[in-house]
Amino acid sequence: MNRPDAIIIPFRSISDGKSRLAPVLDPVDRMDLSRSMLNNVVHAALGVRPVATVIVVTPDQDALTLLEEIGEPHLLPLWQPPEVEGLNGALTQATTFALGQGARTAVILPADLPLLRSQDVENLVRRDAPVVVAPDRHRQGTNGLMQRIDATGGQFGYHFGVGSFHAHLEEAHRLGLDAAIAVSMGTSFDLDTPADLGDLKELQLNGIPAAGEPVAHG
Repeated sequence: MNRPDAIIIPFRSISDGKSRLAPVLDPVDRMDLSRSMLNNVVHAALGVRPVATVIVVTPDQDALTLLEEIGEPHLLPLWQPPEVEGLNGALTQATTFALGQGARTAVILPADLPLLRSQDVENLVRRDAPVVVAPDRHRQGTNGLMQRIDATGGQFGYHFGVGSFHAHLEEAHRLGLDAAIAVSMGTSFDLDTPADLGDLKELQLNGIPAAGEPVAHG
């Protein structure tokens, strides 16, 4: 299998995240959900074999403390300073940091993937294309992205936001590179809206585990 030298997980905030769920979850429940999903994605990334460096970039001091308490040697919390704006800025910062650490392959995973497992990440990285994109279940957003630095030269621009799936495919084409698409349950399902939460509960009733349940990473 190809090795993901660095897996980068951007995370906004424990206390201020998932505001779109406010109609159905109170602030404490939203905080618990944010922590559970972050923990789930981090441990899924740590469980990928061969082992990668897992970088979580965040402007949230509480999240940095939580990550430090995990105590994994391959987990590197990275502070996003105020002058680095937004999600795409954070990812550019973290990718530059990873390159400085010698990474030649970078994988991006959002922190709101409650069904993600290590096998889903391995499904992404096993492909030989210079760019691999994992779309959300609506094929609009991006829930996983890999770039091989030897091919992209570190010039791949991140376009997370509305329509990012197609924007990332276009970015690969702009660089004259082939892009592959990777689809799995864990990367397809992100949790943003009350409707997503309802769908997640239905999946759990059907026996599919979600964030907060034990994740093996050994």
